[in-house]
Order: sequence, then C-alpha cells, then structure tokens
Amino acid sequence: MKRRIIEDSSSSSEDEGHAHGADLAHEKPLPLDDSLLALVSATPPAKKAKLSPSPQPKSAPSKKATRRPQKTLSLLPTMPLDIIFEILSFLAPKDLLTMAKINKLFRRTLLSPQATTVWKSSRERLGGPRCPSDLNELDWAILLFGDACQSCGTPHIRKVDFHLRRRVCARCKKRNVLAKSRFKLRFPDEDKSVLDLLPSTSDNGDAMSSFHSKRGCNYYWISDIEDMLRQLGILEANIIKGLPDAKQALETFKARRMQLVQSIKNDVSRLTAWKADAADQRQQDLQSEKDKRKNEIINRMLQLGYSKADLVDVEQDFECKKAKQLTERVWARIRPDLEAKAEFTRARRHISEREAVIVKRRSIVNMLYTEYKASLFPSQWKYLPRVLDIYEFDCFKALVEADSSVVVEKEDFKVCMEMLPGLLARRMDDLKGHLLESMKHSITDGQPTTLSPTGEKGKAAMRNDLVDLAIATFQCKGQCRNYTTTRSARLVIGWDTISSHYCEDEDEGLAIVVRRPWDLGTHVNESGLANDGARFRFDMRASVVARELVRCAGLEEERALASEMDAKNLRFGCKTCGVEKVSSAFGPTRAFRIGFGWRDAVYHSISNHRSTSNSNDWEVLPEDEIEKIIAKESRDTKWAYACYTCGHCADYMIRQATKGSVISHLQTMHGIENPQSPDDYFFYERYHLVLHDDSRTYETRLPE
Repeated sequence: MKRRIIEDSSSSSEDEGHAHGADLAHEKPLPLDDSLLALVSATPPAKKAKLSPSPQPKSAPSKKATRRPQKTLSLLPTMPLDIIFEILSFLAPKDLLTMAKINKLFRRTLLSPQATTVWKSSRERLGGPRCPSDLNELDWAILLFGDACQSCGTPHIRKVDFHLRRRVCARCKKRNVLAKSRFKLRFPDEDKSVLDLLPSTSDNGDAMSSFHSKRGCNYYWISDIEDMLRQLGILEANIIKGLPDAKQALETFKARRMQLVQSIKNDVSRLTAWKADAADQRQQDLQSEKDKRKNEIINRMLQLGYSKADLVDVEQDFECKKAKQLTERVWARIRPDLEAKAEFTRARRHISEREAVIVKRRSIVNMLYTEYKASLFPSQWKYLPRVLDIYEFDCFKALVEADSSVVVEKEDFKVCMEMLPGLLARRMDDLKGHLLESMKHSITDGQPTTLSPTGEKGKAAMRNDLVDLAIATFQCKGQCRNYTTTRSARLVIGWDTISSHYCEDEDEGLAIVVRRPWDLGTHVNESGLANDGARFRFDMRASVVARELVRCAGLEEERALASEMDAKNLRFGCKTCGVEKVSSAFGPTRAFRIGFGWRDAVYHSISNHRSTSNSNDWEVLPEDEIEKIIAKESRDTKWAYACYTCGHCADYMIRQATKGSVISHLQTMHGIENPQSPDDYFFYERYHLVLHDDSRTYETRLPE
C-alpha cells in the first residue's frame, strides 16, 4: 500500500503561510506520487559537532522534574493515506479549507484528485447541495462554505451570487462586472450574442442595483466574457481552417453553454433557499451552544446552594450569553462575580418577600382604621392622622413588623383598635406640649406679659389658649409635597390648622416598607407614640406679621384667636407692594391691587419681603373693595377641586368629590333640598390652598 507522509513545513523558507480561498479556487489538482514521500522523508543534515564544549558549572544534585506528556501529531506522517482521508472526511468543509491553508503538503494533499471523496463526504454530512457537473468538489466547497472574496481575498464575505457562482465583495463586483447595455463600448468588434452563452446577475454591487434590477438590467463577469470570446475564436478559426466537423463542434458548444446557463438559472432559487436555511441552522447551533453554557453555569450555581429565584440576574449576565465551552479555568474566573450577583439578587428577594408580608399587614390596619374613621363625624376626619402614622404606635408596630413566619390576622389588632382613641388623644397632647415649649419663650422675648400669668391655674390657662392664638405661627420642617402651585406648604397658623396638617396624602406610604425621611417627618418619644411636634418650629417673622394684622383688625395681639380673625373675613392690602398702574394707549391709566386674607397675607410677607419689622406694612381694605375681592375669590379654581365631602355620611371619606357632586348627593340620598356649608357639606382642606393672584386682584382708585 502506498503511504503518504504529511509533515509540518511551517519552518521552511518556501512555506506560504496562510493561503486565501481565491488561491485554492485556482489551484489545479495535483496527483500524489512517490517524489513527495522522498521530499518529506529525507533525513536532515546532522548538526556540526562542537570542538570544545563549554564547561558546565557544578551544582547540587536535584530531582529530575517530571513533565506532563505533551500531545503531538507525530504519528500522522506514518499513517496510510486512505486512513488520513477517512479522518479528514469527518471534518466540516470550512475546517478542510482551513487545513488546506496550513502548509504546502496539506494543500497539495487536499487538492489532489484522490481527496475528492473527502470533500464530498464532508459536504453530504452537512446536507450541502449536490455539486454541479461543471464544477469539482473543491470549487463547490469554496463557493458554499468559504468566507473570503474569491477575487481579492477579503475575509468575512457572507453573500454569494449564485447567478455568477462567485463569492465576491462589493468592490470587486463593481470592478469586474459589465452591463449588457455597455458591451459594445468595451468590445466594439464583438457580437453581442456571446452574452447568451454566459450567466448574468442583476446585482452589480452598488446601492442602486435594486433600481436597475427592476428595469431588467443584466451584468456579466468580464473575465467570463473574455474567456468565452477566446474559446469561440478558436472554434471559429477551426472552421476557417476547414477542419472536419468544426462547424458542428461550434454548434454543439453553444448548445451546451446555453443549457448550462439555463441550469444555473434554475438552481439559483434552490441554492438561495439552502443558503438561508444554512444561516438559520448556524444561528440555531450558536444559540444551542449558548444555552448549553448557560445551563451548565446555572447548574453549578444551583449546586452551590442558590435557588432559581436567586439566579434571575445571573441568567442575564454576559457570561451566560457566550457560545464558548465552559472550562474549569473559565469557571474559576467568573464564579466570584456570579456569586456576588446571586447574593445581591437573594438579598433583594428577601427584602421583596418581607415587604409583601408587611404590606399585607398594613392593608389590614388600613381597613380597620377606615372603619374607625367612618364611625366618627365627617368634621373630625381632618384631625385624624394618616394610616402611615398609625403604624408607629407601639401596639400596631409590633404586629406589623413581627417576624414573617408569624401569621397576623384581623383579629390580632382588636386590642390595638380598642386602645386607638386613647392613643390619638395622647398624641394630640404631646403635639400641643411640644408647640407650647417651642413658643412660650420666643413669643414674649423674655418679657412679662399677660400671656404668662403666675400660679399653676394661670399657667394652665396660658397653655390651653396659646396655640389657638392668631400669632401662633409655625413652619413645618417636614418634606411637604407641593402637588400644585397653589399649595402653601410649610406655614401653619393656629391649633386648628396645625392639628390637621400633614405633609402627604391620606394613603401616602401605604405600600412603602422602607421608610423615607419624608414619610412622616416624626420622632418617637420614650412611650413609643409618634410625636409630630418635632417637625414644627415657631416662626418669629411670621408671628410679627400676624401681630400687625391683628392690630389692623382691631383685636388684641396677645388674646386674638385665629378663629376670630377667620370670622372677621377681612381683606388686607400690602403697602410695600402698593398699587400697580397699567397704562393704555386707548384709555386712561388704571390701577390694580391684590387683596389678601389674613393667612395669605402672612405667607406673602415672609415669602416676598425680607424685612417684617416695620409695623405699618399692612392696611385693612375698604368694605366695598372687600366685597369685590370676596366675590372674585368665589370664582377661583381652588373651589373647583374635588375636595368636598358630605357632612352626614362617609361616602366621600376616602375620595372627595366636587361641590356639585356632593350637593347632588345630599339632595338625592339625604333629602336636603338646599344644603348649606359647613353643616351639610364642607371643603376638606388637609393643607392650605392659596388662591391665585388673579382671583385676588381688583381694580382700585389711582393714588393721589
């Protein structure tokens, strides 16, 4: 049996290194002979012996290091050729093309006629289309499975033009194709009928090819045209020479060529469909490799003790989307990062599960608290704290924040609900005590006044009325949300406003477990009761403005209650802002002024004027002007808000409605024909809404 030896000649000076697919396509198959065996099996010349070997330094004897046996292909050159071909036939066509680029010997071996069966077996194993009769297996494999331009060798060319049976880049195609309409310009002396013997394409490699294809423009490979003209020239020359059967040979040649062109056209759709299916299969194989690596990573993480829920983020990690094999070395590298991600997901899952338990318990408290509020008069609702504040009472907090393994039901809160009225009353007392402590020294500047009578009885009287005074002005230090531009956040005056002031909506924070700084703005005292007083600070500047307004209203500064100022319903004008004059080319100059209620006047002064020490900044407006302002204020958009509730039932306790809806409710459900405010319905104002300036601006007389 003949033996064929293949050895690596990469160190040879004649080795070409990497051969392009274009070189393989034009390489002629070579027969294998014994001269190749002699070439590669020749013994290399012996090295020249050294005349005087250099002395070796003496060293202590050491154990000979044991090396791991290295894997080699040393037995490959000694194998029979048919066994080598059998081994190579199990490679994919792309791998065979790569093998042919290793060195000259591999190249000559795979280009030999004896290797045809190798290429055919490799193609058939992948389900590749059959090889046409006019091509050999090697050329067909390069066309189907190569990835380089067959003209210039540019790599990664995916598109194959099966009309021309070429894999070429766009640049080469534009350079090497000729439009049928330009044939005479390139070959003026040749007959155009030669194009009938050549395959053509509608794609010339540029962006406008789709436009030309609609017009039926055909392009031909220039070298094909030149080769065909050369062959036709030889056949026609034979006719001129009078060779026998020369004319018949020409006709037969043309008939075969036309039949081949038609066959190429018929195969285009089949080959295009195979190409698309092959691309889909490659994507499926690639995805299969990714899934295999991903599943292996997940299985290893599960073996480390993590659950499926902990690996949600790990599954989306970039390492799980690679198609490379997961080796032990790679696993050792990526494991710390994946474990850190799994630990983070596990912690987040535990928090989420804990939140779900607490939200469920909060919902029970919210339901019970809603039932409690419905049992009270609607006018009392605004003085009740939000449900988020109720969670801070010790008895409720102990149940809401109990361990997740503890089952908490509605009946478990029965004792807490019985204690609730007392807890709310104590909460109000604590709040009032903090407010009194905050203002009792500031309001008098340390000077004895009627606000600080002597004796225990007088001290008790002082504590009861002090926070009700009109000069009891406080700033809320919580994070009051300003949902509309008309909301006067932070400034609260008098006990009625303070006791009903909350920074958030009724259901704010119901589903929030992780407390934010602005959720309550409260502190918890030693008894565990929520004390909102810590977020209120007495505002001396606002109190000075309130004193002046009380004087303007004709009341005593240190005895006037906020409710008395509300009952007077006066409107005040700011002397600092004065009257605004508006000139017009079509009429006389007009004067406009803003009239403020006393609460809005305090807010305006501290918000727009730096100094409030002047005791003559405000004045009471005349009665006729007050009537104009009140009439205009009644049309402000504030009163169109859905902030009204019924004074006889709890239908609008959670969601308030517009004034018209509540009046219609009173007429139909309670039989009250002419409802009156605030007895039958009232404006449910949990925070003060400032009127728009347009609603308080009126026309007045020009100052003299």
